[in-house]
Amino acid sequence: MHAAGTFGVCYLHERPDLLTETGELINTEWPRSLAARLASIEGSSGALPCSLVLTSQGEAGRVVGHARIMAVAGRGDAALVETVVVAAHLRGRGLGRLLMEAAEKHACKVGCSVVHLSTHDQLGFYTHLGYSSGPVVSPLRKCVAQLTTDQTESLLEGLAGSATQGPCSDHTAPNEPHPLLPSPEAHPLLPSPEAPPPPAPPPPPPKVLECPVVTVTWMKKDLA
Repeated sequence: MHAAGTFGVCYLHERPDLLTETGELINTEWPRSLAARLASIEGSSGALPCSLVLTSQGEAGRVVGHARIMAVAGRGDAALVETVVVAAHLRGRGLGRLLMEAAEKHACKVGCSVVHLSTHDQLGFYTHLGYSSGPVVSPLRKCVAQLTTDQTESLLEGLAGSATQGPCSDHTAPNEPHPLLPSPEAHPLLPSPEAPPPPAPPPPPPKVLECPVVTVTWMKKDLA
């Protein structure tokens, strides 16, 4: 797709063999389970969402960068670039710019006229690429599963039946001893079934955790 020296940018959906390497690279920056990470990027397509992968022929690991382009909820003319990462040992060599240029080109290709992104530590980098302060936007995500009409009706009928039967199927009268429980007369040391349990000890006071404050800046760029 794009090339600069020994580095090139390709579509992840055209190189499914790079899926696991891509997930592992992203997890070096934002750790999470590998299965969850792969599930979040394997839906790449030629439209949106789309994952771009930066590869290197001279590196032991072929995947050295990634950027994901998402549609923006409620905006047919806007794209959101997220999960932009370059391998730590290759930063400062213009590869981030190469990824962003490829992402912007794809956004134009699918009909978007503006690109949004957010950052907490790369404000100078994106400003240098022409981005400026922008509004907060949300990505458009597809629903993973949807119940059919028959499944919905069956679920509602089951909930209604549970509500009419009550929480317990035991029909023993309130004042009769339960057939599976020993009577208090046979075991005088046992407490009466009617006796309330002793109160639980109060919970310990909650611990106050000090979390670092992270300021997120939203930015946008109008595409020519």
